[in-house]
Amino acid sequence: MTVGDGAAVLVPAPAAMSAGRGARPALSVVIPAYNRERYVGEYRLRPDMSLRISRTGDVLQPEASGQLPIEFYAESETQFRAAAVNAVIVFRAVTGRPIELVVEQADRRLSATRVE
Repeated sequence: MTVGDGAAVLVPAPAAMSAGRGARPALSVVIPAYNRERYVGEYRLRPDMSLRISRTGDVLQPEASGQLPIEFYAESETQFRAAAVNAVIVFRAVTGRPIELVVEQADRRLSATRVE
């Protein structure tokens, strides 16, 4: 996951590529739909790149500018994981509304502020 050079934000992990884009992690949990719905929106990574979060069923689907969506499954109320890219998204909220997310992949952390 890189930001400065225009490369992909979420890069597939070699071991997970055979699992497919929608492989459900072994330790995923189901959280109520209204809790998942509050994360849906757009988060700004940098001025020319955003991460749009959509939801299908119990899955969050982040989609970086110019990339396909990837399925993230809940590990807790605020943390979601995608085995296909070996990444975690953690949401930070104020008064129940998410205002920021942090994407963690390998040894990189990337913050994004909610804009929508």
